[in-house]
Amino acid sequence: MKNVAIDLTWLKPGKSGGIEFYSRNLLRGLQEILPEDLHFVVFLSKDNTIISESYSSGFYTFVVCNICANDVWKRIVWLNLNLYSILKKHNIDLCLTPFYSVPLYNKVGMKQIAVIHDLQALHYPQYFSRVKWLWLKFAWKRTLDNCNYVITISNYCKNDILHYYGHKYENKIRVIYNPIDITEKCVEPCNKVNESYFYTICSIFKHKNFETLVRVVAYIKQKQLRLPHVLYVSGMQEFPDKMKKLISELDLDNDIRLTGYISDDQRNYYYLNCKAFLFPSLFEGFGMPVVEAMMFRVPVVTTNMTSIPEVSKGQAVYVDNPFDVEEWIDKIKKVSNDEYETPNFDGSIYSYKLISSQYLAFIREII
Repeated sequence: MKNVAIDLTWLKPGKSGGIEFYSRNLLRGLQEILPEDLHFVVFLSKDNTIISESYSSGFYTFVVCNICANDVWKRIVWLNLNLYSILKKHNIDLCLTPFYSVPLYNKVGMKQIAVIHDLQALHYPQYFSRVKWLWLKFAWKRTLDNCNYVITISNYCKNDILHYYGHKYENKIRVIYNPIDITEKCVEPCNKVNESYFYTICSIFKHKNFETLVRVVAYIKQKQLRLPHVLYVSGMQEFPDKMKKLISELDLDNDIRLTGYISDDQRNYYYLNCKAFLFPSLFEGFGMPVVEAMMFRVPVVTTNMTSIPEVSKGQAVYVDNPFDVEEWIDKIKKVSNDEYETPNFDGSIYSYKLISSQYLAFIREII
């Protein structure tokens, strides 16, 4: 039996966004498949051990390392000084890192697979400090050089990597879509929702373009359009001060509502009961919320940027100018019309169990 490591020492629960859901869905799928020829050892940091509570210790061996995921620079130093010796101690044959964070030099010739989810910093350097931008650019290059293979999560992202780093890496890159876990089980949130509303999942990062949605809601309210002017927002624990000020200035304090950190079942409630799901992002390596909403057969209005048309199979309603409030209104009116038929979206290619089986096949191919 071969030993496969999954390095999650970098994962920060509640802070890692879509990459956390991707990692959790992958672990769940592997556990349900129960491969008999591979033994999985999951490496955690001291501040993310909560991850182990969701999975069977009968299938996974969990190893807690003497480092904290939230202490990023110390973790990077620790990674380069200690990871290979720890992997060697546990007789690891192959290490899978569902992130780009791998040691800068492969000292022991161990087989490695890493996942690059996007190259956002190369597209929007203004959203990063100079030091972080330089580090990411360098780290992605080292990941491509040091790993046997790199997985990426969309054809858009693969082409982006080849564009920035060169076609010499083409045979190293494999596209495997994100694993998505959708069940129609839902739990009504504590604060009962009694009105018609729109829903979004959005982070505070500027490329998520949340400000445009705020202005869309303000327009609906000010013009007294026959559309909901309530927007529920998941993905943020609180609004940044600048956003709070804008929401207050536009008299939307009671109209734009944070759900806080919620369970998948509560999230499903917001999906299943919203008038439409709105996703204004300018840049995505994949775009899991769009696919989740479409798998629930919820009307989706989003942008035609980066990977979004690819993963939504061209079946969402797209705005051409992500900043144009009036175009957003026109597209929202389209999906809110009683005559609009939500596409019967087939999301089976994103099933967490199917995607996990693709990872297993790939691991077996190179181990």
